[in-house]
This record gives sequence, structure tokens and C-alpha cells, in this order.
Amino acid sequence: MKQAIFSTLSHCKSTDQNPQHQNCPKGKDSWCFFQRAIAEGRVPDPHKDRIKTPLLESTVAKVIPLYTRLSNDELLTGCLPGKTQNANEALHNVIWSKCTKRVYASKIKLELGLFEAISLYNTGHLKLCSNFEAVAKIKLGRYSSIVAKRFDKHRLRLANARKMEKNKAYRQKLPQSQLEEEERLVEKEGLLYGAGEF
Repeated sequence: MKQAIFSTLSHCKSTDQNPQHQNCPKGKDSWCFFQRAIAEGRVPDPHKDRIKTPLLESTVAKVIPLYTRLSNDELLTGCLPGKTQNANEALHNVIWSKCTKRVYASKIKLELGLFEAISLYNTGHLKLCSNFEAVAKIKLGRYSSIVAKRFDKHRLRLANARKMEKNKAYRQKLPQSQLEEEERLVEKEGLLYGAGEF
């Protein structure tokens, strides 16, 4: 994994005079145009056609600390259990539902949306309403608490359903079935899209 991370950096700074594709994956299915050409027994395309603007050494020197941090053994060890970032993605979804990316938001509006999203994510709608009542010193109507309870109940029901074993098994099998379907379509129609194929 560490080699794969660093291979992107050396790939992007390669030129015809100094090709650095030794860490790129080898074989006909490689995302690297250079290694793919070698595996197919042909001369690789010029770098100026594939890598339009190679990274300068000065840029690489500034980017290396980031790559080093991303390929830290301790960080990569966290990838071994094969866990996902679904919790982070769910929080981001709540945040962007409050502050859409498509419409400009001022810093204050963005911060308010962020605070509201974190509060909703951590405590739920009902608690958020009661906090709002306390801070704003406004008494919310009866229907506000009814709707907030309904939202929280729905959220808990969804969370419990996702924890059930049969649903977990289905979600774990889904990527594999999608991959099989994609392979079937590639066999039937040929490769329609691939990294570096444009």
C-alpha cells in the first residue's frame, strides 16, 4: 500500500528523459500507461501526451511530507481491518444537507450549519430543539417536539435495521455482486471507461 501511494508521485514527475514508473503496477491491466505499454510489448507513448505537465522537483519536495504522512505505518495499520469511513460520510451528509455545496454560504452560516449538523448527529432532533429553546429563550410549539420525536424514532429504526445480521450480510455482498455485474458488462460490451484511457 505504501508503494502504491508513492507510485502516484513518481508517476506524475516522470518525463521521457527520466521515466520513473518502477513502482507503478505492472501488467496489461495497470493504470500506468508506461507499464501497460511494456506489458503489451510496444513503445510507450511520449510523456507529454500522457502526463501533460510533470511535477517539478520543487513541487515534489513540498508534497513529500504529505505523502510520508499518508503512508505512515501507524496510519496504514488502521486500514488492515478493512473498515470504512461510513460514520464520517454520514456526518458529512448531515453537514451538507444544512449547507449545500452548490450555493455560496458565508462563514457564519457555514459555522451555524456545522454546529447544527454535529448536534443533530450526536444528540438528535429533540435534544437540539430543547437546546434551541434554552439558548434562544423561545418556547417551541407542540408540533415541533412531535416532529422532532418522529425524526429521532425514524433515525433509530434505520440504525437498528442496519445492525441486523441479514442486512449486514446483504450490504457486505452488494459490492461483490456489483463487481460481478460490472465484469459481466465488460465481457459483453468491452471496456467503456478506464483510468488513463481517455
